[in-house]
Parts: sequence; structure tokens; C-alpha cells
Amino acid sequence: MNQDWPDRAEPLKLTDAQRENLSVLFVAKHALSGGEFDAVDGSHAIYHDEILRTLRGLGLETRAANSFEALFEKPDFNYLFSLYNRVGFRNSEVLANTLAEYHGIAYLGAYPSIRGVVDDKNLSKHLLRSVGVKTEDWVFFGVGQTDYPEPDFAADGGKVVVKPNNSSASWGIKAFTDWGDARAHIAWLQEQDCDVVVEAFAPGANVTVPVIGASRMWVLPPVEIVTESDDGMYTFEQFRGHEKGTSLRLFERPEFYDKIIETCRAINDAIWPFDYGRHDFRLDPETGELSCLEMNLICNLGSTRGIARSAASIGVSHPELIESIIAYSLNRRGMTLA
Repeated sequence: MNQDWPDRAEPLKLTDAQRENLSVLFVAKHALSGGEFDAVDGSHAIYHDEILRTLRGLGLETRAANSFEALFEKPDFNYLFSLYNRVGFRNSEVLANTLAEYHGIAYLGAYPSIRGVVDDKNLSKHLLRSVGVKTEDWVFFGVGQTDYPEPDFAADGGKVVVKPNNSSASWGIKAFTDWGDARAHIAWLQEQDCDVVVEAFAPGANVTVPVIGASRMWVLPPVEIVTESDDGMYTFEQFRGHEKGTSLRLFERPEFYDKIIETCRAINDAIWPFDYGRHDFRLDPETGELSCLEMNLICNLGSTRGIARSAASIGVSHPELIESIIAYSLNRRGMTLA
């Protein structure tokens, strides 16, 4: 039990009426996989099956679908729990919640407008700067732009990180010290129809901080992503379980806790309300300086991943975590279901 974590709140419970009358549609790419490891998405298929079983284990009437088409017609359910993301077309991350708004039903997550800003790395970095949160200098190259001038922070072999403007699980992210190599990767990503962000490399520990809706906005204890690489970067293949090389551990440096909470609250105040999320930082272990890499409002809720490990460290089990997130989602919409 993490006795030192200062941000304390209480997880929420569904009422008897909510548990009895909630009708959930669970939508995810591998919602019907049965929990088999996928050749492309790897452990993500196991994760989707685990969440489906957890929802049903909470006593919720839940049916599953693996396509947005399940949302096209007038719904016969009253709550959408969608983990469908990055479907292969631009701004797909907001479609499920937008369709739920169209149908007038409650849904997991955040408003489509907030999701759109947070999932756009260029826009989200502007947002971070606007609320006084440090993020590394960056440049943006949209699809169709073929001139890639070298930014000042890349001069003299400065290390840069090239990443798709909209991506998940570190897909397409690479670091370079040669601008010619960086330019080639920018061009390759644009050939995949991806806008590109190039940012200065931030040294330090990979610290991710979950936030959930509970009795109030609750910042959970930080978790460190430990990698075998010299620069601390990790890959899509590692995220999805195709390769080894990463592990999770609690970030137990109490001298930095207040700074972490203060920074997360500054971010949250700009994008609240949302039901759950995660803020990813590089933290300089000598100075405690935090540099925010990105925000994620559809982060992995699996029982072995960061948000569940964080919650467990303060006595909140995986089912209790999922239940609190759903209960907060319903309560903030006034859905007593009495």
C-alpha cells in the first residue's frame, strides 16, 4: 500500500438501480476475439476480452461489438463503453463519442471536442503551454508539406523525436540525431497519411500519471515505465507484447509527489470533465522538472497496465477501478436510472 501518496479520494460504487438498469454496448476492435493474442495488435486483443468480462462481472448487462456500424442505428442500449480507436481514417478517435452524442446516450470518456484536442499532439502541446505546463519545443509538418526545415533544437546533432500527430502505443515514433534521417522518417509517415510532430528529446524517467473520476477528480500515484534502451524510449511492438524490453514499477519518490499532482491538476482544469485518463511525462530525477510528452484519454485499462497498477497501490482493485469510472461517468450526467 502506498501510504505516502497525498491525493486521497474514494472510488464510487454503482447504485442498485444503476447496476440493474444499465444496458451497455462494449465496442472494441477485439471485443469478439475471445481473448486470443492477435498477430498484429498482440495483447490488445486479450485486453479487450478482459474488459468485457470485467463489465459482465460487475453485473452489468453487456453486449459486445467490433465495429462502429453497431452505432449507426437508433440504439437499444443506454451506455456506450467504447475502446475503439485508431481505425485507419483521420479523427476516428472521436467517432464513437460523436455518434453517442447524436443518439443522445451516455458514453465513457470525454466530449468529442476534448478528445480531438488531446489526441492531436500539435494542438495538445499548445494547450499545455497555455496552462503553464512544460512541453518540449516542437515543429509540425502536415501531410502535403514537402519542405522540412531543420528546427533550431535539432542543430549540431540535437536529438529529436519524430512521431505521428495522431497515434497510440508508440506506433511510428523514432528518435534521431541526424536531421537527414529524421527527414526521411517524416516523409515515410506522411506517405502513411500521417501529419507529423518533431520535438526536442526530453531526457529523464518515463513517468505516467493516471487520473480518474471518483468522489472528485482523483490523481492516482505515478507509475514509471522502465525500458532496456539507453534513451528510455519504447516501441509499439513492446507495448503490444510482441517484444520484451519494458516493465512497470511504482514511481516512489515522495519528494516529487506535490509537483506531480500540481502539474496534473493544471492540465485537468483545462480539459475536465473526463472519466479517466493518463498524463505522460519525462521527469528529471535530479531536479524534479517535468516535461509533458502527451495526454491520453483512452489509455489501457487492463489489470496489468499502469492505471490498474497505480490504483492497486492504494487499495483499489481492478473491478473497483472500472466501477468507479463508470459510476462517475453516469453521475456527472445525472443518470440515476431509478
